[in-house]
Amino acid sequence: QNPPLNLALNEAPVTSRGALSHLGIQVASTDDVLGMKQKWSDAGLLTRDEMQTNCCFAIQDKAWVRDPDGNEWEVFVVLKDNLPEADACACGDKLTTISSTI
Repeated sequence: QNPPLNLALNEAPVTSRGALSHLGIQVASTDDVLGMKQKWSDAGLLTRDEMQTNCCFAIQDKAWVRDPDGNEWEVFVVLKDNLPEADACACGDKLTTISSTI
């Protein structure tokens, strides 16, 4: 039920050559999400929250950061899984507006 690695590949239109949509780390609790966000902030990285957001057929709490190579990372916890398709994905905005400051 809780594998050590959760790999999800989702097909999406290509927006730029060689682009990776984002990478995610699933954790056990909202406290874990907030703890990772704090570590990123303490390291001087710009972060963004998405709490109680609908994404990938689930309600999730998330924090986002962009690494030095421009890859977006999310740390997330699934709060409620298997939402109906109509509520499946209202994923938030990317960090594109803040990428130049990192």
